[in-house]
Amino acid sequence: MILSIHFIAGAAAISTITNPFLGIISAFLSHFLLDILPHQEYSILNIRHGQWQDAFTDFLKISLDLSFGFLIVILFAKNLFLGLLGGFVALVPDGITFLSFVYPKNKLFGQIESFQDSRLHIDSVENYKIKNNPDKRFLAFLTLLEQLAIILTAIFFLVKSS
Repeated sequence: MILSIHFIAGAAAISTITNPFLGIISAFLSHFLLDILPHQEYSILNIRHGQWQDAFTDFLKISLDLSFGFLIVILFAKNLFLGLLGGFVALVPDGITFLSFVYPKNKLFGQIESFQDSRLHIDSVENYKIKNNPDKRFLAFLTLLEQLAIILTAIFFLVKSS
């Protein structure tokens, strides 16, 4: 799942739960719940392979993605502090994955990244490569609709939260 969706969903999760501690936990867990769903992600192969001299485009994609998430939370969260906190908490698993790219010899980071790739992203479009679907574009379109529905639902909860 792209970062902005994790950020927006984490903001919505923490904003709808009155207990801040449970809200933080729900924002964190929302990341894993979203990653279980079939989804598409943009390529960040230069970062993944530590090719830092070629990674400008990858970092630009990430920056634009995160900027969209920040903008949605800033525009719609009634409690901006909680919204931003929930968004950042929801990004922690991907932050650890990034650290596994920066420090490839760190076993803990590598194990967490491996768990996310092998256990959570198992149903993503990229991982099963749509082998048995002759119309790859249709399935890709469905995953984009899914992500749009998640964004709209999260905005609804951000607006509705007190």
